[in-house]
Amino acid sequence: SERCERLHVPVELDGNVIAIRQGEAAWADGTRVTVDGTISAKTLSGVDAFDLHFASKGNGLAADWDGSRFLLRSKVRGELALTGSGFYPRLSGRVRLADGSLEVNDRAGAGEDWAQRQRRFLNRIEWNVAVEAGPRLKLESPIFEINVEAGGETLFTGTLYNDAWALTGGVTAKGGAFTHQGTDFRVKTLSLNFPKGAGAFNPYVDLDATLRVRESGNSSVDINLSKKGRLSENNVALSSSPARTDEEL
Repeated sequence: SERCERLHVPVELDGNVIAIRQGEAAWADGTRVTVDGTISAKTLSGVDAFDLHFASKGNGLAADWDGSRFLLRSKVRGELALTGSGFYPRLSGRVRLADGSLEVNDRAGAGEDWAQRQRRFLNRIEWNVAVEAGPRLKLESPIFEINVEAGGETLFTGTLYNDAWALTGGVTAKGGAFTHQGTDFRVKTLSLNFPKGAGAFNPYVDLDATLRVRESGNSSVDINLSKKGRLSENNVALSSSPARTDEEL
């Protein structure tokens, strides 16, 4: 990872309010992260209120977050605001993910104490963040691994606590693999569109994928896979050239 070359965070104290004015961190690759705002604390042991504004510019800040449902390793650019109280924080803004991967999976997290504390805090946050999928971003789930084109945007809202979150919007992708019955098909085009709903990664899918199978001698058959409908639905259609029977496919 790139080395942080400059860190400047001027702090002013006014009673129980900590004010940060034009704080900045700069990396060797040209990435800059700025922060402005205030933190109010009634006591040293707890935060009463946030009003912080962050911006990531240049190549983007390298993010590495291992959560219970999302594993993110990507460059992040954009603007975020953290407001609200220490018990009910709110995160809003717009960011762009590129040059990395986002894995969606229900699994246990890392389990370290710091990770558990991180997840407890993140679970309390009320999100309202628009996420743009930029180039060279890989989306992964138990059944697909795809490379995203620029241009898709998804709105992440709600909280992670009790699965009270929702995705709306969608992304378009090409390249990568889609797994069907243990076989990896090469993705030609794929769009994911998220209906408004809580707690489930179950978008509408429009997928075209292909697989070339070598037969005896120099012959081969191209198997085409299409899927239209919800990701969880068993609505895959197979065809081939030259034509083969359903039993052969």
